[in-house]
Amino acid sequence: MSNKKENSHVKITRSQANDLAVVISRMQAKADQVEKNILASEKLLDADTERDRKKQPLIHQKENANNLGEAEGLLKDLFMDVDKAKRLHHPQAKEIERDVKNLHDRWVKDCGVYRELYSRPLVLDPKQKIDWGPLLDEKLKQLNADGYGPNLTDLEKQIAAHNILHQEIEAYSDQLQPSTTTSPEQYSALKEKYAKLYESSQRRRANLASLYEYVQGCSKELVYLSGQQERILQRDWSDRMADPRGVRMEYEQQLEIIGIPLLFYCNFTGTEQTVDIFSDVSLAFVPVQKLSFGKIGFSKAMSNKWIRVDKSSEGGPRIFRTVDSIEDQVREKLLQVQNGNTSELEEKEKNELKKRKLLSEVTVKSYWIRKGGSFSTTVTKQETELTPEMIANGSWKEKKFKPYNFEAMGVAPDCGHLHPLLKVRTQFRQIFLEMGFTEMPTNNFIESSFWNFDSLFQPQQHPARDAHDTFFLSDPALAHGFPQDYLERVKRVHSEGGYGSQGYKYDWKIEEAQKNILRTHTTAVSARMLYKLAQQEKFTPVKYFSIDRVFRNETLDATHLAEFHQIEGVVADYGLTLGDLMGVLHQFFTKLGITKLRFKPAYNPYTEPSMEVFSYHEGLQKWVEVGNSGVFRPEMLLPMGLPEDVSVIAWGLSLERPTMIKYGINNIRELVGHKVNLQMVYDGPICRLES
Repeated sequence: MSNKKENSHVKITRSQANDLAVVISRMQAKADQVEKNILASEKLLDADTERDRKKQPLIHQKENANNLGEAEGLLKDLFMDVDKAKRLHHPQAKEIERDVKNLHDRWVKDCGVYRELYSRPLVLDPKQKIDWGPLLDEKLKQLNADGYGPNLTDLEKQIAAHNILHQEIEAYSDQLQPSTTTSPEQYSALKEKYAKLYESSQRRRANLASLYEYVQGCSKELVYLSGQQERILQRDWSDRMADPRGVRMEYEQQLEIIGIPLLFYCNFTGTEQTVDIFSDVSLAFVPVQKLSFGKIGFSKAMSNKWIRVDKSSEGGPRIFRTVDSIEDQVREKLLQVQNGNTSELEEKEKNELKKRKLLSEVTVKSYWIRKGGSFSTTVTKQETELTPEMIANGSWKEKKFKPYNFEAMGVAPDCGHLHPLLKVRTQFRQIFLEMGFTEMPTNNFIESSFWNFDSLFQPQQHPARDAHDTFFLSDPALAHGFPQDYLERVKRVHSEGGYGSQGYKYDWKIEEAQKNILRTHTTAVSARMLYKLAQQEKFTPVKYFSIDRVFRNETLDATHLAEFHQIEGVVADYGLTLGDLMGVLHQFFTKLGITKLRFKPAYNPYTEPSMEVFSYHEGLQKWVEVGNSGVFRPEMLLPMGLPEDVSVIAWGLSLERPTMIKYGINNIRELVGHKVNLQMVYDGPICRLES
């Protein structure tokens, strides 16, 4: 309360009140312009981001650079005006400063998007043969041709352009290898040329940074001087001024520093006369800058030597007339234009008059309209078909027929359309292949309980192996032909333990392992592939994936079916950890366009540690489980014969739920089953998962 009361009684002079009004008006105009620039940049950045997603060229870089550059200069002025408002004790100075900071934060965010979108380093194929000589010469020529300045906005654009060029040059360092040249001598010469190019780029980078810092300092100084000039122009120069002598001394000091034109109002009539701008007779005095013709008139009078200013005169600066008569050439030129003799004016003279807003050019276009060969006062509809009736009665002779348009598009033929599941499956498969994974063979829907459960260290009394969760086959009911030594190791680790584990301590039965089922997950295929990998003479790291159908005895609801597709990824290598798994999952789901991820600890018999993966579903407005993951247990891997220091990370998810998220489907039964709308399949767009 005390602070608010104290601030409310701060007294300011009339001059300070006038200064404060000018500052606030100027800040409002600049803030409005910054807001317009930021909104325009955000709109164009969104447009180019969408074009980048569609692999289309970016077309708004120049407009975004101009908008952000102009906004930066205005923000600098706004921060300086905020300081002035604080010094002048504006009651809402803090709120104004907060609003300016909010604008600045939005501008910084847009600049980050700009750099990320337009300043990407050049990535070259190391296997590609490149003609390095002309390439390096071209970049060096480009460096030498680029200039500096002249203003702050140009410098900012030059710095941004050079940062991109410098990143390209840095990328050449890794790409310039002996294998990309024809001989060691050529490689040595190219390395030397590259060193000179890199040194030149570094030098230009340092020069641009140094020049930018200097020009920025000069700009701040000019803003300060402009504020001082504005304060002088807004001062009350009438005879009611409180301290004319003190104001005169302050004004003369500002003249020496700033060098602004003297404020005067002088009528050049009669004999030579002088005007003392601080005397009592200057009651009709008005600041020249406030007159529509003041600045230009004073500068023209000085340049034509019609007047002179004597700052050393007694009593203050005085203006003296130096000519007896004035020949007004501007008036004569305007009279020429009025009389229609515009051609006698030179282009330079026209531009000068336009600049002073004394002349404007208007283009008048005239058209002659005449009747054509098909002129008619009525509109007749042209015929599009020649009918038998027209031929029979001869009316076709009087009809006007519409000409054939051979460029028109024909009717689109009916064709088949891919189901959304197949579209998304193709994208998933492409993502795995881009990440270097190898597809596993998954052409066996029927699997034995041994490979589906026992090999994964899942006990035979586990609830998932009951009939209410799994579909069992009656014919053939049993499987045969298991690897005997591997089967014995699996039996031992289940019933007795081993490999640092105490096992489950139960009587493991071969009859339970032989039961045939409809596979409940594609991890059974992963187990077969890992066992096959362990039989190799020397272990090699691998990355496997599979996308195929699995079956579970589920209760049907909006997100569950008894038959669905499972996507699975497996990575086997030395020393893999949970951190590697989370990193791979983030990379994998980002390529799917899913960035809102959460991990929840979970339990799986064959992975430890284990995590469930959740993604936010915009349609259901809640977090939906999209996958399961974990690190395979040693009790599963070591009986296969894999080395002890080899770890295997894996994750699995359904194909249906990402498809529902991508296409905005809230009920899985609208995607698969008898309730599917075939029009949805027809209208479904091409699946492009945003990376």
